This record gives sequence, structure tokens and C-alpha cells, in this order.
Amino acid sequence: AQRERAMAFRALGAFGRWRVALRPALLGLAGSVVAGGLSLDAARMQAPALTAGTQAPAACPLSHTRDTYTGVIIESDALAGLDVAQFASALSESCVQWAEQGIRGVWLHVPLASSYCVPVAIGQGFAYHHATPTTLTLVRWLPSDAPNSLPPGPSHQVGVGAFVVHKGCLLMVKERSGPAAKYGIWKVPTGLIDPGEDIFDAVQREVLEETGCRTTNDGARLMSMRHAHPMREGGISDVFIMVELKLADVAGADAITIQESEIAEAKWMPMAEVTALEYYKTGGMLYEMVLAAAAEKGQGAQQGQDGGFSGRKLANGRMPGHSMVYRSRL
Repeated sequence: AQRERAMAFRALGAFGRWRVALRPALLGLAGSVVAGGLSLDAARMQAPALTAGTQAPAACPLSHTRDTYTGVIIESDALAGLDVAQFASALSESCVQWAEQGIRGVWLHVPLASSYCVPVAIGQGFAYHHATPTTLTLVRWLPSDAPNSLPPGPSHQVGVGAFVVHKGCLLMVKERSGPAAKYGIWKVPTGLIDPGEDIFDAVQREVLEETGCRTTNDGARLMSMRHAHPMREGGISDVFIMVELKLADVAGADAITIQESEIAEAKWMPMAEVTALEYYKTGGMLYEMVLAAAAEKGQGAQQGQDGGFSGRKLANGRMPGHSMVYRSRL
């Protein structure tokens, strides 16, 4: 469903609850941190330079793990019990020692309970990377003689749409809110993939949530994909995948019960009515993603070709978990 999803950076709102004054001796900053942001004079200061000849302390004050890219990760539990002064000193000493050891990137995970640590980290050269509702991740690139090669933060969201045909009709909905609702557009059920959710599971869930219709992943196929980029500052790119599903072989699988909070109407629309809609005319994006893709798949079936991409769940080998592999023939 086209849901208004809170961006993960809402976690940053917790910083405004803190009013912290930092002694300049701790960070080398001629100023203070107020309500989660550096004062003007402090913001002008640079993070302390780290060179190979810097004297390091005997032991690293912050617990951490090494990654496989010559970096270190400071997990959130390493901050537990530290006050502002303790964290500032420990972080500064740690970065000096890591630079001495040739460490390149530092990843710092800050839970909401330790959000007062964020201004300290910013003052020492860290920058925002990404956030979840409970944790903010900051990064710092230590070498001064090499370009920053840390990967950027999350840049894409993934959405799915359901192409479900029953007795010559396509399952279509009208949303209560969002861009499609603004123009009264009939569309297929759509929505964003949840964290850890596979494509076919996501589209099956969206159909059930929005329409109450029950589908099966057996025989599901990727039909088409759109890749779009943000039109506004702070936005992220969007990958949208159209998936063909079949109704489950159970009584009443085609019965519609709309999701009142998000869907205004839903119905099985005859294909002739779908193709007559203005925004599904030949050459448009919706035509290319839905109708043209379906037609090509149908033509392929007549020639003995499956068409589309099917999926298979495979173990990740040496890594835990699984992956879905999508191929034109499986």
C-alpha cells in the first residue's frame, strides 16, 4: 500500500531534548553544543588531525569490532554508562589509536538512550550515515591522505505492484490518499517492501491487505521494473517491480474486502475497461509496466516461453540466511 512511512531520521528528533555544554579542552572546540547542534564558533573548528606519528594511549578505551575493510565498528552497548566527558575523551583517544594502526573508517552506532553522544561525535569529525527508529549510525574517515571510500547511506526504497487476473478481469484499486488518489487513478495494488521481506511475499501481503483477495506465490513472475530518482532534496531513489500473481486455489479467494484505512474502492476490472483508461494508453509508463509487459508475457507463452522472471530461495553459503535469485528460467 502507498503508505506514509516515517523516515528513519526521525530518530534525530531525540537530540533536541538534550542541552549539553562541552568543555573546550575535551574536543578542542571554542564553543558549546546546544540542543543537539554545534554553536557557530564550534562548527567552524575542524576535527583534530590524525597523523601516523601521533602518540596513542596504551589501550583503546571504546570496545569495538573490526570489519573486513580495515575499519572498526563501535556498537551501541559500548556507550552504555558513559557521560558526555567520558565519551568525548574515549572517542578522541580511540580515533588517535586507530589512525596509528592504519584504520580507515569508523562506524559509530548510537542508540536513542545515548543520543547526547551525537554532538560530541559530530564535533570530532563524524557525519550522519543512516538511521533506524532506534539507532543513528555515524561515520568518520580517518586518513587525511586518501579519499573517503566509505559507502553512502541507503539510497533506494523498493516497491511492488500486483498483476492479478481472474476471468478476464484485472484486480484494481483506488487509494484514499497519495498521488494516485489526488487524480482519481485506478491502479493495481502496490506497496513498499518491509525490511527483511522478499519480493513475492511483499506483493502477496499487499494484495491481501488492500483487497482481501488471497493469492499464491507458486508461479509468481517478475514482469517489469521501473527505476526512478528523487526530484527533491533529501529524497531517495525508487525501484518499483511489477509481479504477476495467481489467485490461491481456495474457495472465495477472489472475494474483495477493502482496507478501509487506505483503499477507497477495489474491483475486478475487465481488461477492455483497463485498456480504455487514459493513463494506460500506449506509450505511457503504466502501459509499459503493466499492459505491455503482460502482452509480451502472453506472446511468449504462445511460443512456449515462460516469460518474466521466477524466483528461487537459496542459502547464502558461508553467510547466514538466504537470498532470492530471480531468473528468466528456473
